[in-house]
Amino acid sequence: MIDLEGIEYSQYECVKCMNSSASTSYVIAKEGYARGGSKRYKTVKQYMGCKLETNGYDFGFLNIEFHNQAIFVDEDEMQDFMEENIFPFKLLLEYQYLKKEFFRRFEELDKHWEIEKR
Repeated sequence: MIDLEGIEYSQYECVKCMNSSASTSYVIAKEGYARGGSKRYKTVKQYMGCKLETNGYDFGFLNIEFHNQAIFVDEDEMQDFMEENIFPFKLLLEYQYLKKEFFRRFEELDKHWEIEKR
């Protein structure tokens, strides 16, 4: 888990995005991508990411790295790709989270009613 308040992670794109009002992050050129401790940094060319959120609550972050070759010409192209190909997957993840939370709360309500019946 990454500490969103930690100085050592403050330049990570996901941390910058999570600590801002933005819901997406794009890095068109590797030079703008914070170097992590991983060997894969050598091959990262472009990056995009988005918050996983529901009702104003952020519950995760989806990181996507493109390695070995730059795929997009500019940020507009990245945004189009995100909207057309990644957002449907993002919405599915958010829906699954909502469904999980709904049934968890429903079980709690059911347990509460069982206690009161006794």
